[in-house]
Amino acid sequence: MKNFNLSCLLILLALPFVGFAQNEKPAEWCGSEYPANMLSILERVSAEVANGTYSPRNNYTMPLTIHVLRNSDGSGGVSDASVYEVFCETSEKYAEYGMNLYLNSIEYHDNSTFNSNPNSDGTLDLLYSVASTVNIFVHSAVSGQDLCGVYKGSAIYQQTVGSPDLIQVSSVCWSGSTLIHELGHYFGLPHTFFGHEGSGLNCNTQMNNAEKVDGSNCTTKGDRICDTPPDYSSDRWQCNPQGEGCNQIDPDGVQFRPDGTNYMSYSNDACVSKFTANQVDVMKALIDNLRQDLYNLPVPAQMGDITGTSSAYLPPDGALRAYDEVYFNWTPVGNATSYIFEINRTPAFSPTFTVEEVTATVNEHFSYVLQPNQTYYWRVKPLNPGYTCAPYSETADFMTADWTVANEDIEGLEGFNVSPNPVLNGQSVNIELQSSRAMEGTLNLYNVQGQRVYSENVNLAASLNRFAINTQNLPAGMYVVSIDFAEGAIQKKLIIGQ
Repeated sequence: MKNFNLSCLLILLALPFVGFAQNEKPAEWCGSEYPANMLSILERVSAEVANGTYSPRNNYTMPLTIHVLRNSDGSGGVSDASVYEVFCETSEKYAEYGMNLYLNSIEYHDNSTFNSNPNSDGTLDLLYSVASTVNIFVHSAVSGQDLCGVYKGSAIYQQTVGSPDLIQVSSVCWSGSTLIHELGHYFGLPHTFFGHEGSGLNCNTQMNNAEKVDGSNCTTKGDRICDTPPDYSSDRWQCNPQGEGCNQIDPDGVQFRPDGTNYMSYSNDACVSKFTANQVDVMKALIDNLRQDLYNLPVPAQMGDITGTSSAYLPPDGALRAYDEVYFNWTPVGNATSYIFEINRTPAFSPTFTVEEVTATVNEHFSYVLQPNQTYYWRVKPLNPGYTCAPYSETADFMTADWTVANEDIEGLEGFNVSPNPVLNGQSVNIELQSSRAMEGTLNLYNVQGQRVYSENVNLAASLNRFAINTQNLPAGMYVVSIDFAEGAIQKKLIIGQ
């Protein structure tokens, strides 16, 4: 199997595939080495960029598929919210350089073997990868075994069946800076310290046969990209934008410090913030030459920024709800194609106390996982494939009672029907309740803001009972029919059309 780069010896002996790597939290990280035929393409493209003969195309819009590896029982794995957060940071950074990423899909794979060691089988790419997209696998870290991030493959090998072409990121390192770095590799960039992998920080040591500060050998040494200054540090190093780091000495004896703000360096994540202009052109040129398959899929129609914010409407703040079935509704937002919906036990939405988190394709959700006599907090965030950076709605809270909405939990109630549903504005809605005993209750109608717009006391006989609600003065939209009894409540959704 051909590899895009070689890793450190111990990892090389243990793993079937190896690649570009960036590490911060795991104990080990390794450098990269291009195969000769990939390096020759890089040098040619870099020379075209440096002498101004390369002209990028007008559109670089490319899909990402993010694969969340979990244990076989469905446990573990990063959350949807985390995926959207990392994608937001990553896509905004690449958009600065005219490279527009969109989220093709999030895929879930329940396989404990792959989750704990995605290198255990060379078929990971063939089993799960989605054609014509950048495939990113997020897995659980195993101490002493995993890299923070790694790109496996080479664009020039993709005509060979079985060649890997994927990014892997350990969940403990799942962040925008890590993914931005690994995508840089995917699009053809070496580390800025290319050629010095595994040699440490190289502080105060004159380096021979290395890239020079004057740039005279910039297309044949180092990362082959001329507007990235020399960098000999292949170990993690602390920096800030003022340039902390150790002195390095080039072949001419010139002292310098490497640029710690470059995403392809090994400086700490808090410092990295940019690609250079030539790095961007090299990525685009390599995409033009080697990754035209990323344009095979149709681009989603809704890709632009989302400027609006959802409002959390139902249940409203302080509402009391039956615990076994709670209906949620929020305002739709223009240009949103889905929403991340979250329920938490804390107003800070601590991941430790997440109760439910789903991606909804409509502006409503039914929850069936809540417990009685509890206080919960909920919010939503609008999304589309190209934009996951919109803010969350304001947080709403509600309480659950110890009663349910199920008919069978109200003694004697045997049937509940609302028709027609949907109903046209101005028509009457018929409510039918089949009861085996006489009982008293209250028939209520709520809009999505949680406001009661109709109320009527009802007396049920031991028979089929019918009631009607006139919709003449009610705006079109979503409503909830709720009938409250001493033993609990029953509820159904109602849609009033134009």
